[in-house]
Formats: sequence, C-alpha cells, structure tokens
Amino acid sequence: MKFSAIALVTLAGTALADRPDAMDRVPSDAYLVASVNNVQAFATEITEMTEALNIPGVADELGMFMGMMTNIPGLDATGSAAFAIVGDNVDFDADEGPVVAVLPVKNFDEFVQALEGTPGAGVIELNMNGETVFARNIGGGYAAVGPMADVLSGFDGAAGNHAGFESRMGKAGTGIADASDVTIVVNITAMEPQLREGFEGFRGNMEMVGAMSGQDMGPQVEMMSAGFEAFMRDARAGIMGLNLNEGGVGFDLAVNFAEGSQMALASTGESDSSAVLKGVPDMPFLFAWSMDFSNATTKDFMKAMSAMNPGTGNMLASMMDQVDGMSGVMGSVPAVFGGLFSNTVMYWQTDNPGEFRKGV
Repeated sequence: MKFSAIALVTLAGTALADRPDAMDRVPSDAYLVASVNNVQAFATEITEMTEALNIPGVADELGMFMGMMTNIPGLDATGSAAFAIVGDNVDFDADEGPVVAVLPVKNFDEFVQALEGTPGAGVIELNMNGETVFARNIGGGYAAVGPMADVLSGFDGAAGNHAGFESRMGKAGTGIADASDVTIVVNITAMEPQLREGFEGFRGNMEMVGAMSGQDMGPQVEMMSAGFEAFMRDARAGIMGLNLNEGGVGFDLAVNFAEGSQMALASTGESDSSAVLKGVPDMPFLFAWSMDFSNATTKDFMKAMSAMNPGTGNMLASMMDQVDGMSGVMGSVPAVFGGLFSNTVMYWQTDNPGEFRKGV
C-alpha cells in the first residue's frame, strides 16, 4: 500500500506538544491516525536523532529528504499535520490504499504548482517524488493529499473530531496526545485481522526458536496467547506518544479498554513506574523501561493469566507474590550493530531479594 511518501511528508512537516489542529480534521474511527504538532520542529529533531545514532548513510539521506519536504513552496512548515488510513474493509496488501494526509498550507495554489499540478477546485493530480498523488483544498489552512482520487473526493476534512478522539482514547490516551510531539492512535477493533496476523507470526517464531534450541516453549506461548485474546476482547484503542529532544526519544503508551471489562479493571488503580526506573543506573542509554506491578488489581490479573496456563508451573503467579516492579536500561555502545546488549542492566523491585534470587 502506498503509504511511504505521503506519511513521510506528513511527519516531515509538523511546532511540538498540544494536540495538533490537523488531528481534528481526520475521523476518529480511522484504522490508524498519526499526527505531529509542528512539521519543521519534528523534521529538525528526527534528523538530529539519526545523526546521534550514527547509522551510516541514514542521517544524510533523511536530512536531505526532510529538508526538501519542509521547503515545498506553499507548505506551512510551522503547522501541524496528520496521516490517516480511512474507509472500510481496507486491503493492506493492495498497492494503493485509502490513505489521507492532512498537510498545513499557507498557499494551496502555490503548493499545487510546486508539485506540478494545476490549481483549481476539487481533486487535483500532483507529482510527488515521481509518484502520482492527489490533493484537495479542505480550507482552514489545510490540504488533503492521498494516492486515491475517489477517497479524497469523499473525505470530509471538516474540523470537529477532537471529541470523538477523546472518547476513543480515554483519559490516559488523551493526556498522552495533549503532551506529545507525535501521536499515533490505532483503532484496535478495526485492525483486529492485521493484529491477529502479526501475533500468529510472532507465535510461530517463538515455537521455531524453542524447537531449534531444544526448549519447550509451549507453556510460555500459550500464556502469551491467552493474554493476547484477553487484550483483543477488551481493547478499543492503542495510543502512543513520542517526544523528541537532544537527549533522545521518549515513548508513552496507553490502551483504552471497554469500560467494565476485565482488562479495564486490571488496569485500574495507582501506579508509578517512574519510581521503579530509579533502580537502574543513570547513564547514557539507547532504551530504558519500567513496569509497576504493585497495584493489587494488576497482580490479580497476572495471577489469573497464570492460572489459565498450568503448564507454566504457576511461575507468573509466584513472581507476582514477590515482585512489585521491574525496570531496565540498555546502555549506549560504541556501535549500534555490535554488542547491542553488552551494556544492559535489569532491576527487580522486591521485599525479599534472597528468596527471589532462588527462583531466577
């Protein structure tokens, strides 16, 4: 499906935090929505990050691409942008799909001419990096751009979708969207076939690894499968927020579950994963994470998952009795592709470390 060029234009063009106005222009029930607050700021941050990672060739090529995209005449590089997969029964294996990018423009006609189009009303054909795409002026300083003319013709693009997003994302997800440079919202109900396909691939890989290593991965795989089924039954939307600065990238993740569902109840209560993160060293890092298990409802849910899979030997339930949280840090290394895990530290928060070590 032709996502790449339009998605990169969307992300190349977005100033940072506060929910983007462009997000208000795409339907809240779309399969997937990605939005950025400020095109130019994001382009600068992502270029600096790739330079810091020092991945050969990527930083230079990405920097050139971002610079080209943010300098398209007529594009408002200080505005927000959004990218959405819309429609019903989307074929993700098709060469082209119902993708719409809502891009900020200060002069729509100038933007069209810069991409070899002829200014006018309705849907206009453009040439974007050698690919034919289409655009339509949706007013308010925004243009809708996509690979399918009929999709753009039927795309409303009117403001007024923030309330729908708040309902779909829930309180935690809305908080992430309001505080992130980049927000991604996945409609889990609509994406169920794709998510199931992805999990089956992961499950198959786990079983293959077990067979190659002579280990019986069956109990672990079954436990993960039970967790996945519970997730798919109760989840309504997944939300990811990204914040970029000179120190790296921060990820915030949330899932909005159906009210009153088992997963919603298991996710209810106070937690503080940032406190658990203090257990790992303060050092230059590539990736860091933490999880707080201290909440009673979380422990009960994890124990229930363990009970559903007796082949695990009650391992997870026993761990929940001993552990209140865990965190880890993958420290920076001289080369990303050489000894990536050689500087990794894990921390387990427990009141009885001696007893916990016996089970490790």
